Amino acid sequence: MDKPIWTVVQENSRVYATVSSVKGVFHSYEANIEVDPESIVTANISFTVDLSSIDTGHKELDAHLLSERFFEIEKFPDVRFIANNILEQDDHRYELVGDFSLHGVMRTESFFVTFEPGSGETAQLRAKAVIKRSDYGLTLDDAFQKAGAPVEDEVNILLDLHLVKTA
Repeated sequence: MDKPIWTVVQENSRVYATVSSVKGVFHSYEANIEVDPESIVTANISFTVDLSSIDTGHKELDAHLLSERFFEIEKFPDVRFIANNILEQDDHRYELVGDFSLHGVMRTESFFVTFEPGSGETAQLRAKAVIKRSDYGLTLDDAFQKAGAPVEDEVNILLDLHLVKTA
């Protein structure tokens, strides 16, 4: 049996990353979600986030993040995640284990997910992960560190996706 294909309703969905007290919203992303709500552990789930779409609300910080001093978007324009294994935690809660690619580095990471079917044709998928930016070679340059604001190594990633069944 084919798994239903779900499309993200962009205007009702958000992708965030938070480091220390700075929250960035990514406005451009794609998700491929093929999931039968009755058997989520067999789903095919992947997503790609366009790093150039970051918006922290601070133009200078956004420019720094996009530059060769941090994300290097000319060489590494996006973040990718492909779930390889889905483990059921409890009712509607799952762990997606898969390949996470950022800044030219691929590592195994986990996203903790809730998938809540709506009225048959809609669903809500919320995914959260915590990664270490240093694991991906994302370090702060001297000028940034001299600014004095402490910046944690942990990055919280949150996807809040409103889905509609398309096939």
